[in-house]
Amino acid sequence: MNGLTNMPNVAIVGRPNVGKSALFNRLIRRKIAIVHDQPGITRDRISAVCASGTQSFVLWDTGGIFGAGEAELTGQVGGAAEEALRESDLLLFVVDAKADLLDAIDRFLPSPTGDSQSAIHDSLAIAILGRPNVGKSSLINSIVRSERAIVSELAGTTRDAIDILYQRDGRNFVFIDTAGIRRRGKQSTSAEVFSVMRAERSIRRADLCIVTVDLTDGITAQDKRIAGLIQAARKPAIVVLNKWDLVKPKRNQKEAIARLVATARERIFFLDYAPVLITSSLTEEHVSKLFALIEKVQCAARQRVGTGVLNRLLRQAFEANPPPTIRARRLKLFYAAQSKGEEDQQLQPPEIVLFVNDPRLLSQTYKRYLESRIRDAQPFPGLPIILTLRPRAQSATATSRLRAK
Repeated sequence: MNGLTNMPNVAIVGRPNVGKSALFNRLIRRKIAIVHDQPGITRDRISAVCASGTQSFVLWDTGGIFGAGEAELTGQVGGAAEEALRESDLLLFVVDAKADLLDAIDRFLPSPTGDSQSAIHDSLAIAILGRPNVGKSSLINSIVRSERAIVSELAGTTRDAIDILYQRDGRNFVFIDTAGIRRRGKQSTSAEVFSVMRAERSIRRADLCIVTVDLTDGITAQDKRIAGLIQAARKPAIVVLNKWDLVKPKRNQKEAIARLVATARERIFFLDYAPVLITSSLTEEHVSKLFALIEKVQCAARQRVGTGVLNRLLRQAFEANPPPTIRARRLKLFYAAQSKGEEDQQLQPPEIVLFVNDPRLLSQTYKRYLESRIRDAQPFPGLPIILTLRPRAQSATATSRLRAK
């Protein structure tokens, strides 16, 4: 049984290129594992919950045993597969997978205990993102204190987005270890292209995104591009500056940390709402502080700005710095309120609805100005502020609805 979810474990094992990943995707009815005709594509063991049969179970896809691939990784891949063998309640040894096996699996699984589906549903999905070889898998290993994700100095080791279930202090987490996102011009194989596509997809399905940066390289243009993807997806975020052990001075460490954080904020200014944490995944220094930041972001998501406070704040902002004139017209604010949001979302950014004369009159510069003034009243750390503009025609009905909320 899986300690976190109380669900049985089923591992798919076999030689490389026999269809293990295709079977994995078929059983969970989602395309998570990369399917490719090149042997050795799956290196880590990948898990997902399969709920297609009469009872749910955790399904594991493993790397090919006695397979092809870099000599440096063969032992690690085999080790990950052997760990899956030891921990599983049922093994699917794949030679040629062409049938749907769900009925057979159901017959061999032990009876489920606990509220398995509730544990998965209540988990906070956190995507670990970054360039290749910045220490994403090492960071997850130091977080969960295990070697579940393969760590290697070869860039591009993690080719699939791997979901790792973890529980801490009664809270459930799903850490999504993603492939390193390269610049498009440097993608040499189709498998690498698919990896980047899946990493970008992980941003969309995550509740919170963690941008991992290599301190020995500093903030690069590609780091900024990855942060831009998170900003465009309007996702909560934390920036982790990793490999502190390689740059840590012997003296004045607090000053060095403050300087590095300030530089990161300056370089990734458009993600200025994201808290910055300096860590070493190798020595685990400061890694435990990540959970305090996650809790801080979760608390901020539950905060609201009172309607009266919000309207006074924005009217003062309009008076102090009037909107620019666009096509001989100027943006006018009639009313503002914070939307209630969706109850089933784990971590929802605050949405501020502005009822105005014409939404097209809001420039990007003035939008950032208004967001900054809202943060003066409520900082919302880690959360993007979503401004939704409604025209005058929708004002009366929508205003009464928002007041009711």
